[in-house]
Amino acid sequence: MIRLIATDVDGTLVKDGTMTINPEYMTVIRKLTELGITFVVCSGRQYDSERKLFEPVQDLVYFVSDGGTVIRKNDKILKVHTLPDETWKRMHRMVKEKMPECDCFIATPECCYAENENGRMFRWLRDSYGYDMRKVDDLSSLQGKQVLKFSVYHQERCEELCVPYFTPAWRDKVTLAAAGKEWMDCTPHGADKSSAVAFLQKYLGILPEETCTFGDNINDIEMYKGRDLWIPREEAQELGEDEYYVGDLIGMDVLLENGEKFGVLRDVMETGANDVYVVEQVNGDEILLPAIHECILDVNVDENTMTVHLMKGLV
Repeated sequence: MIRLIATDVDGTLVKDGTMTINPEYMTVIRKLTELGITFVVCSGRQYDSERKLFEPVQDLVYFVSDGGTVIRKNDKILKVHTLPDETWKRMHRMVKEKMPECDCFIATPECCYAENENGRMFRWLRDSYGYDMRKVDDLSSLQGKQVLKFSVYHQERCEELCVPYFTPAWRDKVTLAAAGKEWMDCTPHGADKSSAVAFLQKYLGILPEETCTFGDNINDIEMYKGRDLWIPREEAQELGEDEYYVGDLIGMDVLLENGEKFGVLRDVMETGANDVYVVEQVNGDEILLPAIHECILDVNVDENTMTVHLMKGLV
């Protein structure tokens, strides 16, 4: 049973760089909440931007902002990760000296700071994403700020421009996440969408198998680790002979050689040697059948049936 749903925003629920969201999502979130399912907005966006998008249901959802660095419910911060001042200020100097064609900004729990208020990045974040952007003459002059994230921006080649100097210098010291061709986000180790979801699971007493996550970009992959991955049928890989998707096997009627119904396949266990099928017999008892040719005689996906031979010792 699903008890928690965590979803990315840009490219998943809204078009990148917009503040327009389908109002039907609000209806869905309300219905999920009524069913006891926790809904988590999990984005690289600033909290102010997330809150504006989900204003009709903001009191119902948890917000994971700035790539997993801060977690909130009803404006209350539940957990926050920050970069040491020395770290982000050295990053800032490197961008200024080695990558002058790039812009950069820092994110704090309250707002974002950047130097070039006339640059595309500043205007784009403010006008398209609804960010609270504040201009400062020199980022390095800021003191006493909780810096959640340091971000590098280039309109077309950010990741490429980071490769010679920035990425080698910082990949072991912080978590680097390329978001599309424009962004490189730098966050503290242990601060990502996956760790934020794990925190909420523990905080709410929800198991990983009771969690469903959605995303569309490379920075969403962490959320899928250790979890089942679902893809549209039309995008599924073509299988070879005697290969089947687990989703096609679950719920199959299991028949004996004489055509008599033996039970229903309820689960598939993966072992080192071969898979094992968990079958609920018609009498309610459970039996484990090895997925080997001597036992599994036929699998008919179209008819949703599996014919088995009960080898000696199985029953």
